[in-house]
Amino acid sequence: MVIFAVDVGRRRMRFKSDGLQALVRHAMGREPFDGALYVIVNRRATQRKCLYFDRSGFLHLGEAARGRSVRQ
Repeated sequence: MVIFAVDVGRRRMRFKSDGLQALVRHAMGREPFDGALYVIVNRRATQRKCLYFDRSGFLHLGEAARGRSVRQ
């Protein structure tokens, strides 16, 4: 499995699956249907969302940390 990460900068992290797919296409120049795991992180690293596609559909996970970074 290939993992790609992108920093969305100062944008809000209110993306649903469609918005995450568009971000992968336009900001990264990648195709979200290629089977890679995409990790989207905000600038302060307090939120991250993951997007993964398998043949049955998209898996969309989100995590937010209150007052601490989610980076490990």
